Amino acid sequence: MVKEIKNKVILHWNCRGLVEFPEAIRTYGAHIQEIYLKWNKLTTLPPWIIELFNVTNLYIYGNLIKEVPLELCQMNQLTVLDLSANKLEQIPSYIGNLISLKSLLFNDNSISKLPFEMNKMHNLEILSISGNKFVALPEWIGSLPKLKELTADNNCLKELPNRLTLSPQLSIISVCSNRLRYLPLNGFVSSPCIRFDANVYLNYLSYPLVHQLTAQIQDSFVQSQRNVLGYGYVHYSI
Repeated sequence: MVKEIKNKVILHWNCRGLVEFPEAIRTYGAHIQEIYLKWNKLTTLPPWIIELFNVTNLYIYGNLIKEVPLELCQMNQLTVLDLSANKLEQIPSYIGNLISLKSLLFNDNSISKLPFEMNKMHNLEILSISGNKFVALPEWIGSLPKLKELTADNNCLKELPNRLTLSPQLSIISVCSNRLRYLPLNGFVSSPCIRFDANVYLNYLSYPLVHQLTAQIQDSFVQSQRNVLGYGYVHYSI
């Protein structure tokens, strides 16, 4: 293990049955940039994790973590954090300290609320919170200036915040398998791809949004035809 740490900047330690964060990283891994610890049996993250100053990508998917420690949220250099498929029930307010984060994944936990302090994450591009217990999303989520992808499938959402329509960079919104009754009345300024399959209570779409969705379908069809022509796959029947 020590030799591997010394010779690499990316550690792939998925599916190793680890029950604690290897302390050898603390001693020999000051240079490590990415750590993959998916599908292990970690229950906590150590306080000394804050000493890993060069780690930018941390993947703790599929473990048994119940709390997000303060020390993790003081790793200001983190750009990617994946804590999906753990045992989390809440996100602490100090998660907002991770102002360099570009990608944050909390899928498949038991979380029901996003803390207000996350509105400071001005570099966040991808937020994925599918498979949780969200009933609503906060209005401030629409003020994240660089947010491009929002994935919140398989929750209990009844509506989306209207301010989300003003998010300038959004390209993908996925809210499939929720309890949505309607989508925002206004169209989205960024014309994102919106996925809302399996919302059985959805019974109303506003005209601006229908117009926007129809235009996207037409654009997609035209582009597919161009691709066909470009590759010479057009079949003519007489």
